[in-house]
Amino acid sequence: MLRRVSQSCLACLYVLLQSCTTSLTAPELHVFNGLVTNGGSGPKFEVIPMTEIHQKDTIYVITHVRWEPATSDAGEHSVAWTWYSGERVVATRTMKLQFSKTPYRFWYRIPAAGFDLGHYRVDVAIDGKIVDTREYDVVQ
Repeated sequence: MLRRVSQSCLACLYVLLQSCTTSLTAPELHVFNGLVTNGGSGPKFEVIPMTEIHQKDTIYVITHVRWEPATSDAGEHSVAWTWYSGERVVATRTMKLQFSKTPYRFWYRIPAAGFDLGHYRVDVAIDGKIVDTREYDVVQ
């Protein structure tokens, strides 16, 4: 009898460990939309793609991701935004984000006043992998 109980407990433990290892596998993130905008003038920024940002405005780099299954949490990820003027890096910002609910929208904002007039590219990377690239101009 004790042997059957032990075997049952081991079987249950095995099933529990299997489910834990399955749930520890992070879902694959898919970018389905991205844009650069100036944020408009209200507390809820407008999500209007722009190719020109005035130097007096704030630059918002917005990225939308999704994953399957939709009921799962995708976990914490390191996100980096890297701005380029030509091939020269002019700014880099990083943060850790909890990807809790799909679809998920995240962004970074940075004052355009810190950028000279000209053409820029921003790369968005999740866990070191570039997932989105946007280009825009900073204008007077």
